Amino acid sequence: MAEEKGKQGEETKQSRWGFRGKTVWDFLQLLIVPLMLAAIGFWFTAQQDHRQQQIEDRRAQQAQKIENQRAEAERELAVQRAQDEALQDYLSQMGSLLLEKDLRKSEEGSEVRTLARARTLTVLGRLDPSRRTAAMQFLVEAELVQRVEGRGPIIPLTGANLSGADLPNADLSFANLSNASLFAAAGVSKEGLEQQSVTLDRTIMPYGTHTSTRAPTSGNLLFSDDFSHNSSGWPQVIAKDAGNYYDDGGYRIQSRALEKRAVGHLPSRRYQDVAVEVDAKVLNSQTGNIASGVVCRRQDSDNYYGICWSSGMVLSGLTK
Repeated sequence: MAEEKGKQGEETKQSRWGFRGKTVWDFLQLLIVPLMLAAIGFWFTAQQDHRQQQIEDRRAQQAQKIENQRAEAERELAVQRAQDEALQDYLSQMGSLLLEKDLRKSEEGSEVRTLARARTLTVLGRLDPSRRTAAMQFLVEAELVQRVEGRGPIIPLTGANLSGADLPNADLSFANLSNASLFAAAGVSKEGLEQQSVTLDRTIMPYGTHTSTRAPTSGNLLFSDDFSHNSSGWPQVIAKDAGNYYDDGGYRIQSRALEKRAVGHLPSRRYQDVAVEVDAKVLNSQTGNIASGVVCRRQDSDNYYGICWSSGMVLSGLTK
């Protein structure tokens, strides 16, 4: 009886908690559905988060793209503004040199010409092709880079960057274009430049080819000057102890100080492999110890090669 009562008590307890007749598998079956629902909910939430993150990433990329485009537009605007300012500053400076410093009537080798050339080469190197075209149009219309009424170009274009410039009908008569770059320049041709310019030594032509001015094998005369006109391009400088100037159908090179060298040069002429002939004579000498000669490859007053002779003897060899 006691055993039966014990069993009945146990069954009563199991019945009270709902465990009677249940196995582990029954419990697992009860848990599978909630676990599946939880897993599906977690996956769905993860997918939503992933899609939301993709949307936010695309929005951020689009915003960054717009910001980059805006920044690029601002940079381009700043570049264009700087180009316009550089051109306007150059035109203003050149206007001052023309009106206030009388650039057109200045002597070759003068400070105003040196300044004008330096500013011109600098701005031509900085400007883009369209504004380079505008600068060249100003120089041509102002008659600063070509020969006018027997006067040589005021501003030599030696070493100038004219790449991409549009130069239709540009008057470049007797212009010095040695070492200049006309790569991709429009409105000019090699034939036209050869007819107009005074030299195209090592010039980069519109289609990228280089030129080289060499002495022709036939012995044709490349250059001659009898100094009958003071506009042939030789510098005229009168200083305290030296002077170079045209004088009575000749070109006088004089030094008023002992051991002082005076050199006259024509920077617009550059040749290779040439024969040079010079007629020179001593006009006046206080000591009788004077020498003259021919200078080649001149860089400045202290750097050049020369062959000298004096009234008493010929000094063979090169001096530097």
